[in-house]
Amino acid sequence: LAVHAHLQWGLSRDQASQLLCAQQHILRLALAPTFTPSRSWNPTYDIRTAIKHLNIDPIIVRSVCCPACFRQYSTDDFPVRCDWKELGRCRKVCGEPLTMQRWTQSQGCVTVPRRLYSLQSFDDWIQWFLQRPGVEELLERSWLHRPATAGMRTLWDTPLWQENLAPYSLTPGNLVLGLFYDSFNPLHNKIAGKVVSCGVIIAVILNLPHELWRQPGNFYLVGMTPPPGGPSPVTITALLDPVVDMLQPYASGQLVQTNLHPEGRSIAVRLIPTIMDKLAAHKANGFGSHSCTYFCPNCLCTLDQLEQLDIENWTLRTSDAVREAAAEWTSAQTLTKRKALFKSSGIRGSALHRLTYRDHVQHNTIGVMHNILEGVLQHHFRRKWGFADSIPASNSDDLSGSAIPNAEDMEIDEDAAQAARHAQEQRELDSELDHLRLELVNRSEEASSNARYRAVNVSTLTLSVSDHSSDPDYIPEAENSDDSDDSDGSDWEEQSDVPRPAFGARQTRTALIPTFDPTEVAQIRVALGEMIWPTWFDPPPPDIGAKRHGKLKAIQWLNLFARCLPLDLVERWTTSPSPRQQNLLENFCNLVSSVNIVTSYESTEAGADSYLAHFVAYRRSVRELWPEQHSVPNHHYAMHLAAQMKLWGPPMLLSEFPFESAIGEVQDINTNNHYADMDLTMLRRMCQKQRFLVGILHADSHLLEERLENGPAATLREGHRHLEQLPTFEYDSILALLSAKQEPHQHHRQLTYQDNIPVLTRQARPLKNVVVHGRKYGVRTVHEGNSLIWCRVQPGHTGVGFISSLWAVEVNGMDRIFGVLSCLDRVPEAADPFSAYPLLECRIYEDRDTERREVFEAADIISHLGARRRPVGTFGIESNVLVMCNLNQSRIPQ
Repeated sequence: LAVHAHLQWGLSRDQASQLLCAQQHILRLALAPTFTPSRSWNPTYDIRTAIKHLNIDPIIVRSVCCPACFRQYSTDDFPVRCDWKELGRCRKVCGEPLTMQRWTQSQGCVTVPRRLYSLQSFDDWIQWFLQRPGVEELLERSWLHRPATAGMRTLWDTPLWQENLAPYSLTPGNLVLGLFYDSFNPLHNKIAGKVVSCGVIIAVILNLPHELWRQPGNFYLVGMTPPPGGPSPVTITALLDPVVDMLQPYASGQLVQTNLHPEGRSIAVRLIPTIMDKLAAHKANGFGSHSCTYFCPNCLCTLDQLEQLDIENWTLRTSDAVREAAAEWTSAQTLTKRKALFKSSGIRGSALHRLTYRDHVQHNTIGVMHNILEGVLQHHFRRKWGFADSIPASNSDDLSGSAIPNAEDMEIDEDAAQAARHAQEQRELDSELDHLRLELVNRSEEASSNARYRAVNVSTLTLSVSDHSSDPDYIPEAENSDDSDDSDGSDWEEQSDVPRPAFGARQTRTALIPTFDPTEVAQIRVALGEMIWPTWFDPPPPDIGAKRHGKLKAIQWLNLFARCLPLDLVERWTTSPSPRQQNLLENFCNLVSSVNIVTSYESTEAGADSYLAHFVAYRRSVRELWPEQHSVPNHHYAMHLAAQMKLWGPPMLLSEFPFESAIGEVQDINTNNHYADMDLTMLRRMCQKQRFLVGILHADSHLLEERLENGPAATLREGHRHLEQLPTFEYDSILALLSAKQEPHQHHRQLTYQDNIPVLTRQARPLKNVVVHGRKYGVRTVHEGNSLIWCRVQPGHTGVGFISSLWAVEVNGMDRIFGVLSCLDRVPEAADPFSAYPLLECRIYEDRDTERREVFEAADIISHLGARRRPVGTFGIESNVLVMCNLNQSRIPQ
C-alpha cells in the first residue's frame, strides 16, 4: 500500500515512509495475541528499502553530459571543461564547465558533474519484458497475422508490414520498435517563472496490439535528457548516439531469456518509425526546420512552392539520396562546406542514419495530432476565421450578459434577427473610443438583407515584430539567409504551424476580418452548450475563443471541428445563404471530411485518395476565401498523409496520443525542482511504477490477452441487484435475437421441451449502466447523453435511438446484457442537407417517440452519438428534429 501510494499517487518519500511505519504497527496490533516475531523478521520503515525488497528498480546507465553540446563522458574519466568540436579541424571548442561544487553533510564541499545523462538499460528491460507471462503469446499474433482484405485496421494489415518489412516482420522473434522524442516543462509553469526543458525518449514495440500500448510496462522508457535546455539539430545526435549503440547489437539478434524459453531464444530488434511532432522529427532525422529552403522531409519542394497543389508533380526524396547527402555532410571538413551542403539539400547527419535497415523517408511518419489537430485546425480557427480575435479579451467577460442571446432569442424570425444584430453592432460602435477602438467594416450581403457590420480590433491590423511574441504562427525575420536556413525552429511552439516568410521583406501579419461577428460568436457558444454528449466526450470550453480558457487540447480541436461545429454551421450557412456563406460551407465541409478520414481507425487506398481530394479542395477554396493569406508548412505536410495512409494504414495508429499521455505521467512526478537529479528521479520513478503495477497489482499481459480473446464483452457498472421478471416484450425479443444469432433457446412456458436446447430464464437483473468497448452506456433516465446510441439490433440491421432499459440475463451459465432501444426515425434524405456531405458523418432524425422498440445485446453497440435539438422549421422540416453526429471513428466495424 505504501509503495503504491508513493509511485502511483505521488505521496512524498517521507509521507510514504510514515504510512509504511503505520502499516507495521497496525500489523503488530492485529497479530499481537498470536504473533511472536522471529529474529529474522526485520520490518522496514523506509520506503526506499521497501522498493528495494520488491526488486522493481531498473538498471540505469548514467554518463557525464555537457550542458551545452550534450556530449557524454564516462563518469570515471572526464575533463573539467568540455572539449567537443563540431569538426576535428575547428579551432573553437565547446569549453563548457562540466563540474560544480556541491555541499554535503558527510564530506563537505565536493566536486560533482553538472549534468548526467540517464538511460534505462535495454538489455535489462527487454529481458524483464519478455519474462512476463503472456507477452510472447501477444507478440506471436503479429508474426502469424493474415492481413484483412476489406481495409487496414492494424499496422499488421499494412503493405509496410506485410511487404516492405517482410520477411523480417513476419519472422518469429523479430521485433519492430517505434521511437518517440519530445520535450516538456517539468515545472508545469507555461507563462511565468523559470522555463525549463526536459526531453523524454520512448520506444514502443509495434508487435503488440495497438490498444495495449498505453498499458503499464508495455513501452520502453529509454531515457530523459537533462534540463534545463534542449538540444539543437546538431547536438541532438549526441543524445541519440547512445540509444543507437544499445539497439545496434540486436539488429541481427541476441540470445534473451524469456518466459516460454528460459534457456534463451534469439530476439532481433529494429527501430523503424519515428513517431514525433514535426519539429522533433526534423531534429532527430537530420532534416531542416520549417524555415529552411528545403523544409520538407518527404519531397524537394521549397518554401516558395508552398501553394502548389499538384502533388503528382512533386519530386519525392529517396532514402538512398538522404543517406548519401547525410554522409557527405558528416564527412565535410569545414563548417562552411557543411552549411553549403545543408543549404543545397536540407539534410544533416543524424544518429539514426547509422541504422542502415531504415528507410529514411518512408519511416518518418507524420503525427496527425500535431500536424492536423493542433496544426491545420488551430490555424484555420485562429488565422482564417479569426475566431480568437473576433472578440477582444477586454470585452470577453461582458458576453455573459445581454450580448449572449438565450434559447428563446435563438428562435426569432430572420427580420428580427437582422434587427437584433444591427442593434448590437451599433452599441459596440458607439463605445469604440472608450473600450474597443473598433473599425467599422461594411460588408454587403444579399440585396434583401440589411447592411452587416463586423467589429475588428485595430491592434490586429498593423502589428510590429514585437507584437508577435505570443503568436505561434509568426516567423521572426532572419538577419541573413544563412542563419535562417540553419535555424532549428526552437522559438516556435512544436504543436503550431508556421506561415511562409515574406522573402526579402519584414514579415507582417495580414489584417484579420473575422468570419463571425460578435453576435454570431455568442450564438455559436450558446449552440455548443445545447449539445448532448456522453460523459467521456471532451467538448471545447463554453467560452471558445476567449483567452481565459487557455490552449485547447488536441482532442478538443478534433471534437470542435468534427463533432460540434457541423451541428451548427451547416444550419447557419444553408439558411438563406449568401455566395460567400456557400463557399464557407464548402470549405468547412471539405476540411472536416478530410479530418474524419485521417482520424479514422480504418483506412483504405480509396479512403486515402478521398482524403487528398478533399484536402486539395479545401486548400483551393482557402485561396478564394482568403487570398491575402498564405499557406503554412503544416498544410504541405498534410498533403503527404495520403501516401502515408496507403503505406502505414490509419494515421491514428501512429499518433502521438499514447506518448503524450506518458509525458503527462512523467511530468506529475514530484522532483522538488532539483535540477541536478530531476531527470534521474523522473526516469527511475516512472520505471519503478511500471514494474510495480505489472508485478504487484497483476496488471500483466496474460490478463489483457484474455480480455482481447473474449472480445469487447460488456461489464456491469453496479453490484448485484435483486432479480425481476422480464416483461413479455423484452423476453420474447431476447429469445428471437438469440435465435437470429444461431443460439436457439426454448421459451420457459413451452409445453414440451427439446433435448440439448436450453431454456431461457425469465429472471433478470435490471441495470442502469454498462461499459462496452471502454465506454459507459446507460438508460435515458440516468444520463441522456450516455443513452443515445447506434447499435446492431438484428444481424445485418442497425438502429439509432435512446436506451430505455438494460437487463443482465443468464444465458448458458453466463451473464449477458441486453437493452431496449427506443428507436428514432431518420428524416427523408431529400430534406437532410447532410446527405450531400456524407463524410461529415452527421444525420437528422425526428425528435419524437415512435413507439418502436428493438432489443439489442450490449456487445452489439457500435458507438455513442452526439446530438443537438432543433425546433420545427429547421431545414424546412415540419417537426422537431435531432441533428446527430457519429462518434465511432471506425473504432468498431459497422
